[in-house]
Amino acid sequence: MIKIRFLLLFLFSVFFVPISLYAVTAEELLDKVDLVQRDYDSLYFEAVMEIVSGSRQLSKGYYGYLDDEDSKSFMEFTNPQDQGTRYLKINDDLWIYLPDAQDTIKISGHLLRDGVMGSDISYDDILNQGAYNKEYTSQSLETVELDGKQVYKLTILAINDAVTSYAKQDLYVDMDNFQIYKVTLYAKGRKGYRAIKEFKLKDYQKVGKLTMPMIFEASDLRKKNSLTRVTYTKLKPDIVLDQKMFTRSYLED
Repeated sequence: MIKIRFLLLFLFSVFFVPISLYAVTAEELLDKVDLVQRDYDSLYFEAVMEIVSGSRQLSKGYYGYLDDEDSKSFMEFTNPQDQGTRYLKINDDLWIYLPDAQDTIKISGHLLRDGVMGSDISYDDILNQGAYNKEYTSQSLETVELDGKQVYKLTILAINDAVTSYAKQDLYVDMDNFQIYKVTLYAKGRKGYRAIKEFKLKDYQKVGKLTMPMIFEASDLRKKNSLTRVTYTKLKPDIVLDQKMFTRSYLED
């Protein structure tokens, strides 16, 4: 084993061949990305959402719980303007509780394209947080430079773009640990694919046994001077969850 490792190192140093370029196929990389991004069963999080839209800037705090195994999540805003506003997601269903009106609204249809709290993160983005390989198939794989570093660029196409939020995505992935740095999302029109949104994942840190991004940025490319930055202040993966949190009665309590 030692001789094999030495030989690989020698070949790399002599020929400058990026060995990791040939380590995975596009299909294998898609599976590896899914495994790295969703390598937990549950999650508790606290975060601050900063919304920039033109000259307007807003800051909102929230916390929540995620049950990845059963595709459920609960989130509640804590900043004074939105305090008590809650979201409940169960599979493909999403409800919002509005404390001022003491009313619960189910988000569906064209409303799913609207931004959460006026942000660049749509309700559709919240709903579509499952594994990539369940809704997409890999199209191509290449290496490109991103912020001075060689990364994989994996292009994936929706298996059924009639029911998927984005018909095409470009994933920019670390060549060693398969963490995502950037995602460009496309809609499909009569003239082909058009980039409409961009996500960036930054400041990866060790959280327990996992390495997770502490900053998530979303930009709507159809708007000028538009950016939403989510900074996670606390992450606790693989916690024991009380399933009553994922019920309508808890949402409205």
